Amino acid sequence: MRQWQSLFVMLASSIILCAGDSPAAPAPQAGPKPADTGIILDTASFWRFRTVMETPELRLPDGQTDHARVVVKSWARKDPTEVEVPEANYTIERLPMVRLPSETAADWMAPGFDDSTWARLRGPMFEDSANERWKLILMRGRFEVTDPAKAGNLRLSLAFRGGAVVYLNGEEIARSSLPAGPLDLYALAEAYPEEVYFTDEGYIFPRKDRSQAQRPRLERRIRTLSDVKLPAGKLRQGVNVLAVAIHRSANTYKFFIRFYKGGTWGHLAHEPVALWTEIALLNIRLVTAPGSAVVPNVGLLKGRGFKVWNQSVIQKVLVPDYPDPFSPLAPIRLSGVRNGTFAGQVIVGDDQPIKGLKATASDLTGPGTIAASAVEVRYGVPDGQGQPTWFDSLDESAPAEVPIYPEHGGAVQPLWITVTVPADARPGDYTGSVTVSAEGVKPVAVPLKVRVIDWTLPPVERYVTTLDIIQSPETVALAYNVPLWSDEHFKLLDRTFSLLGPLGAKTLYITCIRRTHFGNEHAMVRWIRGEDDELTPDFSIVEKYLDVAMKHLPRPRGVILYCWEPPESQGHAGERAWDKPVLITVVAPATGKMSPIVGPAWGTPESKVFWKKLTDGIQPVLKKRGLEKAMLFGLIGDSRPTKLAMDDMANGMNGEDHWAIHSHYFCDKWQGHDVAFVNALWGIGISPRDPSRSIDGHGGYAFGWSNPLWLSYYPREMHISSTLVEHRVKLEAWMGARKPYTPFVAPGTGARGLGRLGGDFWRVYKDRRGRVVGTLAGRYPEAAWGQLDLNFCVPYLLGKGPKGALATVRSEALRLGLQEVETRIYLEQAWLDDEAKTLLGEELMARIRAALDERIRMCLNAQGEGEPWFISSGWNARTEVLFSLAAEISRKLGREPTPNLTPRAQ
Repeated sequence: MRQWQSLFVMLASSIILCAGDSPAAPAPQAGPKPADTGIILDTASFWRFRTVMETPELRLPDGQTDHARVVVKSWARKDPTEVEVPEANYTIERLPMVRLPSETAADWMAPGFDDSTWARLRGPMFEDSANERWKLILMRGRFEVTDPAKAGNLRLSLAFRGGAVVYLNGEEIARSSLPAGPLDLYALAEAYPEEVYFTDEGYIFPRKDRSQAQRPRLERRIRTLSDVKLPAGKLRQGVNVLAVAIHRSANTYKFFIRFYKGGTWGHLAHEPVALWTEIALLNIRLVTAPGSAVVPNVGLLKGRGFKVWNQSVIQKVLVPDYPDPFSPLAPIRLSGVRNGTFAGQVIVGDDQPIKGLKATASDLTGPGTIAASAVEVRYGVPDGQGQPTWFDSLDESAPAEVPIYPEHGGAVQPLWITVTVPADARPGDYTGSVTVSAEGVKPVAVPLKVRVIDWTLPPVERYVTTLDIIQSPETVALAYNVPLWSDEHFKLLDRTFSLLGPLGAKTLYITCIRRTHFGNEHAMVRWIRGEDDELTPDFSIVEKYLDVAMKHLPRPRGVILYCWEPPESQGHAGERAWDKPVLITVVAPATGKMSPIVGPAWGTPESKVFWKKLTDGIQPVLKKRGLEKAMLFGLIGDSRPTKLAMDDMANGMNGEDHWAIHSHYFCDKWQGHDVAFVNALWGIGISPRDPSRSIDGHGGYAFGWSNPLWLSYYPREMHISSTLVEHRVKLEAWMGARKPYTPFVAPGTGARGLGRLGGDFWRVYKDRRGRVVGTLAGRYPEAAWGQLDLNFCVPYLLGKGPKGALATVRSEALRLGLQEVETRIYLEQAWLDDEAKTLLGEELMARIRAALDERIRMCLNAQGEGEPWFISSGWNARTEVLFSLAAEISRKLGREPTPNLTPRAQ
């Protein structure tokens, strides 16, 4: 869990890995259940969740409870019977209270409250959490009563950790382990007795200790509300809302100074084997007598017909997600700026196959008119990799029929709706609708509300952020069974680049050798053997490729000439220098037949002539397109080229050669040659950190966009199956990454973006039996690149549609995050502008800093179990604040910011 480099990690005195397998908390049965069982809601039902984080609280020696942590100076233990760290060896630090999100609506439990932006999930929640920062779980479930007089004896049972309060249609009906009287939303639950933490002798013990001595302690950590009768007078005819709040209990400081039994050294109390978190939803069940006038919400409901409901664009839609029977349809609400594209989502469902599905947008009217042509509707494709299957690709064409999915017996189809705000749109609120229809059903008008804020995003080609997205022309040819470099192939590539362009892709890779990690059988640069047996490079394919790409990527920052590979696959080889023979392709002009040959040996006079021909020939090709400064040699990895090879490749460059590296390790110079593009993993030397000195220990700010070196982070921890939240925030988290022990304000450092992401390395590679076994990346054993294999991260951001590449919900999440990062950069530049401090005023400058700090903290905690928290945390409101601040700065400053990039103290 240490990778969470977050505010709360730094605040926490431990990181909790849970007691989720507790005996009183059986795992819920997933999937629908028959309505005649009497089960109305349970843990496996879909609920709307919101969760809240807060600085951990401890019960302290003086009897008070406060936000604090224990800092142990030494865990040395001479006496193996010693129970706890001596008082002289630890201190208790009070900590500032930070709550994220900072506010929650007081009427969250009301039946009419709009929870459409909350995460739609099944339980349990935090059963297996490792995180003592969780403060609050809020959940809302719906069921229908057709006749309150015949509802039967509705009874609720709840298993949880912490304290719980239950509301029916906005009125409290039960609470447990919480203070009496008016209840504050953030009140602490009743503390646990010390015997649930420690053995009879006072030691901490592994949470999975199932011995007869410890099992009762595990059971006492679970609290229950049993057989709570729902008051018949509070039921309504129609949809009813059951809401539950679970509050955390405070841990005791003693937990963090106690030892395990035995041994000469104590172990940190936050070791996973010992920890459990004092807040969780473990199990919930609402039942009544079978045959009562209550309609359950435990799976697909037959006879409900065509339904439309909301879901956040940063939450995946899974194939097993049964159609929502009771959630009301809320408007799609978007906040945006000119030149940007913004997304919302609804899902349609039925208990029958859906035929003839269609969605039609109206004009949006307000201070002006945004034409319906600016609204695009795309349809999710169930092609997401992993289990369960999820809807990833976005097709412009609706499916001919939405089938019944056996996982729940219903038809489900996501609709992804984007609005591109024109450059001349007037600011203000716009309204319109998207009408969803299908054969045999009544059309449903989905309200669409767009708030246009008075600021304009720069065109994509002027984006400061750099994204290194690798396109695979060979993959595209194989995927659609077209000849490589044919007219059909280039049409497909045009489609691909039209989707990579809006992502701000800044790199193009030109293969000059064959059998690289990209899996190319032949090189893009081919050679023609003349009558005199001399080899001449042929750049005709390169020119066509560049022209197609530059229609959509107007200003690539790097054109990487892929000229070098190590002789065998890399692991963590570090600075091992060795060279692979030069594998090239010779083409016969008359027939077009391609032949693989080995080029001149490194270090020979022929090698220098060979590489000079290549560089002399390609430089005019690049200059013609304004790319002469973008040329980079590559591709250096964990294994590195020898000086002999690098000197050969750079022959004729007059010392103006620059290189690209993709490596675990940071490297800005190798064998006397400058590295201009560094794509590094854990050797990058920076990490996302909280800006507060009191929280992080160092604190401060870095601004990756200001780094003169093109430094990118390779997010190998991100995969195709990673959450949409991670795709949305990864870029922003790393753009602010910094080194410790640097000036508090440290411009000129940090990452300028993300790199080594695959654009379209789809699974097209077949074995001898014709079975698809993987992507082209790393298909040659000697070029697998070890742990830098593209398949270990994101091999493709785009989907493989029937007629060409498709956007995906992942690429859209990345694009939405990119727009926010570019806006953030504008705010940061203003914050660093010395004159702007006077023009904007202290109050606005403080609001800028507070907004940016909150965004950093939200990004740092958004991965893993932070996904549902982030989804329901009001991210759209934070986006509106970001855009509104940009508009206010632009109005008051009246010019582009001029940042002062001098490092300085706080």
